[in-house]
Amino acid sequence: MANYKIYPLHLGTLIRGGKEMPIVAFYLTDGVNKVMVDTGGVPADGKRFMPYYQEPEQHLEAKLAALGVDREEINIVINSHFHWDHMSNNDLFPNAKHYVQRAEYFYALAPIPTDEWTFDKQKIISTKWVLLDGDEQIADGIYGLFVGGHTPGSMCVIVDTEKGKAALTCDFITDYEQWEHEPKLAGKIYTNIVEYYQGIKKLAKSCDYIIPGHNYEVLQHKVFPYDDQP
Repeated sequence: MANYKIYPLHLGTLIRGGKEMPIVAFYLTDGVNKVMVDTGGVPADGKRFMPYYQEPEQHLEAKLAALGVDREEINIVINSHFHWDHMSNNDLFPNAKHYVQRAEYFYALAPIPTDEWTFDKQKIISTKWVLLDGDEQIADGIYGLFVGGHTPGSMCVIVDTEKGKAALTCDFITDYEQWEHEPKLAGKIYTNIVEYYQGIKKLAKSCDYIIPGHNYEVLQHKVFPYDDQP
């Protein structure tokens, strides 16, 4: 069975409601596959998606280079969903297969009007996708878990590690406090709240621990699992 190391990458900072939130993508490797889960946002230009900032060293290519990884080595890209801050750099990886849920793909092409701004349709249609239909294995040790709720095709990515099954929850669970609360809490942005809570129950049965998105605590660790991780 494959065991992956998971490297969280800090790709910029959003400011929403007066609160700073990191943009986080993940690089995974088992020594064979080299995988991206989400790819971050477009370079901050002072116009789109503001307020948002990104230092030069937070560009995705720079983060990968710091790990000794060339973008052309990436063979798998998995998008948890299609919001701009999770897929804008997919085009950096010409040698990868790109995976997303079928429900997400079709929703992003024709979203409700208030969601239009957050999808880059040109980037979506210019990429060749492998469309997943619900829960599917993507590679040895990596599984797409359909959860919905946040967007119609949101998924978490379940990854085999030396300390059990890690769930990269991305925007579905962005903060440890959501997960540790009883009952567990949905996020503030969703398209279907009932589906969201069904997805939370499903996720809890599918992993040993979570690694949330948009979370500074995650960025305190260079790699998961870490040596003294419980």
